[in-house]
Amino acid sequence: MSELQNCPFCGARITDPSFEICPYCGCVLSDKSAERTAKAIADTTAEKKRLIEQPKKLALIIAGAMTVTIAVAVILIFTFFTDSASYHRSLDKVDKKTAQMEEAYEAKDWDALYDMVILNCDDYIGSEYYYTYRTAWYLHTFPQEFDAAYAQKDLEQMEKIYDYILEDDNLRQTEYFMNFCHYDEEIDAALHEECLRQQQLIESLKK
Repeated sequence: MSELQNCPFCGARITDPSFEICPYCGCVLSDKSAERTAKAIADTTAEKKRLIEQPKKLALIIAGAMTVTIAVAVILIFTFFTDSASYHRSLDKVDKKTAQMEEAYEAKDWDALYDMVILNCDDYIGSEYYYTYRTAWYLHTFPQEFDAAYAQKDLEQMEKIYDYILEDDNLRQTEYFMNFCHYDEEIDAALHEECLRQQQLIESLKK
């Protein structure tokens, strides 16, 4: 609003700058409508500019989000196929280890089986058949050594061997074995029977 000191029509001095008309003659002191129109045009222009720029900003945000999503998807796909290939290579390796143990067991090559399930157990323990073939080696080896110790009344050696057999027998009752290891009914039954036999012989010497 223009600040007027005097009415342009009657010359009266205007003491209140907020008056839009002269309180004495009614003359319009300032063109408020023009100011309102200019303000409305400015506001409309600013709003129009904001509305025009808003989709652009939104488009940039969406484009950025899509770029990130695509990048993450590519990484996940690459990781999936890499892990899948690695997983299948690991399976192939485990299958080969299982085949080697099975071959030695079928051939009754106890020395070769000893190398696998005892000396190099870290390389073969990943197979679900590992404990089956280790138990097979136990049953071939330990009963003979136990009987030799029994013949000499070597209770200390008998108990040492029995601990191996008992530990292996108890392993069959664990959740780990039930979920991840192969169960061979014949071998496991023979193990349990040998465990009971050794226990009875040890108790007989302690009487």
